[in-house]
Amino acid sequence: MISNYIKKLCLKYNIFTGIIMGGIMGTNNSSEGAYESEDAEKPNSQLLEEIQEGVNQHEQELKKKQGDDEDMKVKIEAIKQDIETKTGELESKLSILQNGGGRWRKTSPNSLFKLYDRKSLNSLGLKWGLKNPKSYRHKKDLAVALKLLMHAKHGDVKTRKGLNQIAGSCNINYRKYKTKRGLERKLRKI
Repeated sequence: MISNYIKKLCLKYNIFTGIIMGGIMGTNNSSEGAYESEDAEKPNSQLLEEIQEGVNQHEQELKKKQGDDEDMKVKIEAIKQDIETKTGELESKLSILQNGGGRWRKTSPNSLFKLYDRKSLNSLGLKWGLKNPKSYRHKKDLAVALKLLMHAKHGDVKTRKGLNQIAGSCNINYRKYKTKRGLERKLRKI
């Protein structure tokens, strides 16, 4: 008798089970299907060997797929961990911006930059885009200019006149920008 596993395989791969059963049992009914002429001439042992080879190949493919699935699971887990860490970082940055990130807007420039000495404020000013931070006579004036630049970068400066003044201090030709929005974009990039 044919095992249930082979019957399932035959059904899965659309093999006519009557031919196989007839070939194994030694009967050959001509009314059992279209595949009969091809398989009826083969001896029983050869037919069984072909079925067994198919079963073995199928099992090997399943094992290979399971191995590939394991590799994919490992890769998926690594990607999930990366996403979780990046999501956590973004959530922490977002919470800072929503909760405590706006504190600098209410803080005076003197207290905001009081821990910086003049040299570090000069380098910070150059890094942020001020054309000549040494031209400010006092540390307090430079702190005010840096805070105004921070407000401009975050979109708090609404008037074109204010944007023009900040752009002038950053060595940006504000006449080159026809719209206020274009100038805002340029100030955010520096």
